[in-house]
Amino acid sequence: MPQIPTSRRRRQAFTLACCLVLLAASLFGCASKRQNCSLDEARDIAFGRRRPPAAQSKVGSESAQWSMDRNAQVTYNYLKYLDHLNTFQHLAQQGVDDPERMSALIDEQAQAAQSLDAILKLDPSPDIYLEKANLYWNSPQIGMAREVLQEGIEAFPKDRRLALFLSNSYTVQNRSRDAALVLELYLHRVPDDLAVRRRLARILEEDGHYARAMDVLSAVPPAKRDPEVLLLMARAGARLGKVREGISILEKAVRIDPEFIEAWAELAYLQELDKRYEEAAKTYAHIMSMDASEEQLREIRLRRVQIYLKLNNPDRALALALEQPRGETFLLEASRIFLDQKFYAQAEKVLQALSEEGPIPEEALFYEAAIALEYRKKPEQALKLLEQVAPDSIHYRRSLQFRAHLLLNMDRPKEALALIEKGKQRYPGDKELRMLEASYLEEQGQLDKAERVLREVVAAHPKDLEAMFQLGVLLDKEGRPQEAMQAMERVVAQDPDHADALNYIGYTLAVMDKDLDRALVLVKNALKQKPGNGYIIDSLAWVYYKLGQLQQAWEEIRRAVSAADDAEIWEHYGDIAKAVGKKDQARRGYEKALKLATRHEERVRSKLEGL
Repeated sequence: MPQIPTSRRRRQAFTLACCLVLLAASLFGCASKRQNCSLDEARDIAFGRRRPPAAQSKVGSESAQWSMDRNAQVTYNYLKYLDHLNTFQHLAQQGVDDPERMSALIDEQAQAAQSLDAILKLDPSPDIYLEKANLYWNSPQIGMAREVLQEGIEAFPKDRRLALFLSNSYTVQNRSRDAALVLELYLHRVPDDLAVRRRLARILEEDGHYARAMDVLSAVPPAKRDPEVLLLMARAGARLGKVREGISILEKAVRIDPEFIEAWAELAYLQELDKRYEEAAKTYAHIMSMDASEEQLREIRLRRVQIYLKLNNPDRALALALEQPRGETFLLEASRIFLDQKFYAQAEKVLQALSEEGPIPEEALFYEAAIALEYRKKPEQALKLLEQVAPDSIHYRRSLQFRAHLLLNMDRPKEALALIEKGKQRYPGDKELRMLEASYLEEQGQLDKAERVLREVVAAHPKDLEAMFQLGVLLDKEGRPQEAMQAMERVVAQDPDHADALNYIGYTLAVMDKDLDRALVLVKNALKQKPGNGYIIDSLAWVYYKLGQLQQAWEEIRRAVSAADDAEIWEHYGDIAKAVGKKDQARRGYEKALKLATRHEERVRSKLEGL
């Protein structure tokens, strides 16, 4: 279990205490003029395994208990604590499957805590609170550790270690909000603690609260902003859209500390975001000359591979990927990068290099299948590669999904459905196979069966937005817009930034001439998630059209047709052009819709004839 470290001073004090306690034991009666005892007896007394002999008082024969001064009592109880702690840790290492051992473990823990409580009454200190919290520093008892740390903070409100460990007690349970709150309260008391301010900013950034992180960091006077503060400010600012400002801040950070690898890495990343690919490549190359770990170097090489592909230099990217050292994991990731960017020939060469390293891992079969399908245009070869995945492999389910998809595309539905059925029996409730089945049924016009499958998926995976969205699309296709809208509203309720669902609701409201102000907000939000999407731009144009804002509608519909060549969009183009008095453009729109085989040919021809 994690250990809360004892301070150096505590360790030094313990060495002295070992001597003092033996001396104290002799003073308690072992070395008086009337009595003598052995060193073992003295140690037993110190650890509480033997009671010290009573001293005779000077008055008659009445006995009086020897009493220790406060320092001696603290030392005595601390050594008792160490003795119980040692036994507790020994029992924990042996395991607690035996009820008797579990009982002994709990008893030793309680005895250790009691010894520390005795010290806290005599001489409270942050160290002892930390020691006691450490007794409970495990998942089932983390709440008890938290209580101890909270007591410590009440006694020592300005102790950094207590605040950090209390914050960490929330972090280990992914309760970042509570972890941040602990540090915020501490900073109200100790606003100049730079270490805690940095830690709080990191927690906030990891949780996506970049504006709050920037507020925390901005409180640091410029003269005291060390490279780590500058890094955190640059990162938060960049996530808030201030990428170029972040680059300038990071350039300052690495001037102050040229060996700050994390700042260099963030600088290269922001240069990428700003499309300064040449600069990013040089920055990554510089990092590789520094004292980075092997894992960091592999990650940087992969980033450089991606940059050279963005610079349309696949040969340089390939040469970098094939350099030594590489290894299986590195080559697999490199091949995936080439595949994602559709550089299939280079991906194939990386996989060839992987085969030279040893037996091809099963994951590589999927990459080879993708190359065979998309580059070589040989679906049969792709199918054979996927069939090599063993049934007992962790990748077997994925191979079934890929093979079923391939077979459907190859117009071999019987084999595909048989494979899907096999997958359903082996992996009950598998979402991907059921979604594939629903897609096939929908293509075949069996909408009722497709709906049944999708509803079963949604019932099994109520938080799966893809299944819920597809159900909404299917209901719309079945002519049930109200139910479709309900499904889409459920999607947006779970994910307010789901672009496709936002667009569906906004466009449908516009078609129905209902709640147009909300429709405008929804479609604009959808466009933020997918800027440049022709279908969403068309929805925006249509909402403006329904609102009577014809000039905005005309501007947007022209953007829409340049982004997506779709019959319905061109029909909207004709309608809006007609509304703004541009008959020639209207005619062009309707003619394009007919040329693209609109589903509403009669309606479009009627509009064209009416011009």
